[in-house]
Amino acid sequence: MKPIKIVKVKDGYNIFVRDVPVVKDGKGVGLDRQKAGLSTSGFPNGYKAPAETEPILIKTASNAASLAHQICRYVLDSGDFVASYTELVGIDGDHSVWWDRATH
Repeated sequence: MKPIKIVKVKDGYNIFVRDVPVVKDGKGVGLDRQKAGLSTSGFPNGYKAPAETEPILIKTASNAASLAHQICRYVLDSGDFVASYTELVGIDGDHSVWWDRATH
């Protein structure tokens, strides 16, 4: 099972990390790191999970691919090969074509 999932929904995309939704968190996005089994150390005032639980709607494929890349590289510390760590759900056709279009 791949740790990142991009799911095509009616008006865009949702992203999940280890089945935990990426949500609005203040002015940015976040996820419940504890539920996702990620480290919560290194937070200066202690870790607090986002209050929001509904996945954020990402309107474009390019924004979904970009956010998945950031998660892969900086949250999961898995490098730049985001397609290797991401499952695409509800996206028909050749997934490599989707990645090419989303990232160019």
